[in-house]
Amino acid sequence: MSHPVPRCVLLFARSDAAEARAKGLGPRGAALFALARERLACAVAALPGVDLVVAGAAGALTPCHVLPQRGATFGARFRAAVEDARALGYREVVVVGLDVPRLDAGCLRAAFAALARGEVVLGPSPDGGVYLVGLGEADLSRLDRVRWLGRRVQADLAIAWPEATWIEARADVDGGADVKRAARGDRTWAAVLRTLWPPVLAPALAPRMVASVPSPRAHGSRGPPAV
Repeated sequence: MSHPVPRCVLLFARSDAAEARAKGLGPRGAALFALARERLACAVAALPGVDLVVAGAAGALTPCHVLPQRGATFGARFRAAVEDARALGYREVVVVGLDVPRLDAGCLRAAFAALARGEVVLGPSPDGGVYLVGLGEADLSRLDRVRWLGRRVQADLAIAWPEATWIEARADVDGGADVKRAARGDRTWAAVLRTLWPPVLAPALAPRMVASVPSPRAHGSRGPPAV
């Protein structure tokens, strides 16, 4: 049965290569974000009545819609992406990026469940940012109060929407240390990392994890904000 409210997950993303450069991971790091892209597509596919929309680079995905990013600043582009998704008819929009390895269907399901009860849902990251912003009929002008791309994002969003629902925290990837940390608890992520930087990553991974991860080829994997 389809959901009565048109809903979408809006991937606000640059290309995999640009994401890797921004995180200081070099050209080979693009494979990590290709994997994150594929995981997101699988998570969205598990949610009935939810479309995948991309604002920015679609990569290997085949979303329902691809929107250009427009605006001179991150905040302007973010707000414009939500406005463009609304113009397509979506009334519940959950915005995510590519830099959260453990973003899964459970997170997205919790976000949409919260939007059924209120206008705004937020997913916090430990560094003071957010990995998910869900918006129903909320006033988008409040987004202009947020100082994006810093440790004040959570606080500014909380001031803009004190009534927002907060869901479970998820760590994002801002550099090599975050990549290694994610690999310790994620077999597929660790397997991809071992093919990219074996001399660097092997000491960082528990021996039993390294020994037990399947190869990326056997797993079949190819693949949340923008500049």
